[in-house]
Amino acid sequence: LHNTGTNNIVFEEVIGSGGSSIVYKGILKTNNSPVAIKSLTKEYYKYAINEKFTLTRLSHENIVKLLDTYY
Repeated sequence: LHNTGTNNIVFEEVIGSGGSSIVYKGILKTNNSPVAIKSLTKEYYKYAINEKFTLTRLSHENIVKLLDTYY
């Protein structure tokens, strides 16, 4: 996992995984907010652009808010 884009996050545990990514539970050091961090494989990059576009436009209580991306 790249530490450049995640240096303000404390990783607690893996909360999901699949063929294209691993999802970690973390806590932001700045305000102790819980976050989910998705680490992608290189092959998944082209799909990640579409996922980012979709997530920035969705709002639902069961979908986490997209704060930022790092490639």
